[in-house]
Amino acid sequence: MKLDFAVGTNRDERMDEIAGHARVAEESGFRFVTFVDQPFMSRDVFASMTIAAQNTNRIHFGPGVFDLTTHHPLAIAGGIASIDELSGGRTIVGIGAGGAFGGTMKPRSVKEVRNAVEFIRRFTGGEEVETGGQRMRCEFCRRQVPVYVAASGPRMLEMAGEVADGVMFSSAFGVHPAMLEWRLAQIERGALKAGRNPSDIDVWARGMIYVADTIEDALPEVAEMLETPSLPSSSMRPVISSGVPARLKNSRLRRLTTSAQSCSSPLRRLAAKVS
Repeated sequence: MKLDFAVGTNRDERMDEIAGHARVAEESGFRFVTFVDQPFMSRDVFASMTIAAQNTNRIHFGPGVFDLTTHHPLAIAGGIASIDELSGGRTIVGIGAGGAFGGTMKPRSVKEVRNAVEFIRRFTGGEEVETGGQRMRCEFCRRQVPVYVAASGPRMLEMAGEVADGVMFSSAFGVHPAMLEWRLAQIERGALKAGRNPSDIDVWARGMIYVADTIEDALPEVAEMLETPSLPSSSMRPVISSGVPARLKNSRLRRLTTSAQSCSSPLRRLAAKVS
C-alpha cells in the first residue's frame, strides 16, 4: 500500500499568498495540494492553480472540488488541460455534485456527475466528444487528466468505482474506520460491476484538522465541516457515534468522529490520501 499526503488550501489565503503556500507544501514533501472552489468564500480556482503551476516543480494539484453548477464540463476540461500543459502534466480534476457546503445551489444528480467525469476524461485524452449536440476534439490536449469524484452516498460511490480515476471522501466522517470500510465496499461494488480492478482506483480519506490544546477548543473551528449535509446513511450512524467521547455526547457536535479528534496534529488542515 502506498501512502501519500495532500493539503487543502484556498479557503483563507489571499492571491499573493498562493505561491508561497504551494512552495511550502512541495518542500514539505506533500504529493498534492488542492484548492477550494466556492466562489462566495474562495479565490478563483483556475487563477490559484495557474499560480501554483508557475511556482512549483514537482507537486501535483487540482480543485477540491469543482461543482457542475458554476462550471460547465467543457469549461472544466479546457481550463484544466491548459494548466496541465503549463505545469508539465501535474494536474488532477476533482468534481462533485455541489450544493452541500453552504447550501447555496442545488446539487447535481449522480447521472450528471457521471456524464461530466466521462466527458472530461475523454476530452483531455484527445478523444472526440459531444456537448450541446455538437461534436468536437481538443486540438492541444496531450494527456488524459485523472478525474476524482467527491462522494459520500452509496450511489455516487458506486458510480465513482465504475468510471472515475479516484474518489475523494468528504471531511465529515472521512477518516472514521467504520465509514472508510463501508465506503470502500461501495467503490469496490462499482468497480467490479464495470470490470475494473478496485485497487486501481485512487482513494483519498480527507480529515479536517485544527491545532489546539484540547478537543473542546478545536471543535468550534471544525464544526461547520462536520455538520454539512454530507452525512452517512442512518444505518451507519450508530457505528459512527460510538467513537464520540462521552463528554461530548450532549454537545451539538455529538456526531463528531475521528476527523475531529485528530486536532492535536501539527498541521491545521491535512487530507490523507490512501491508495
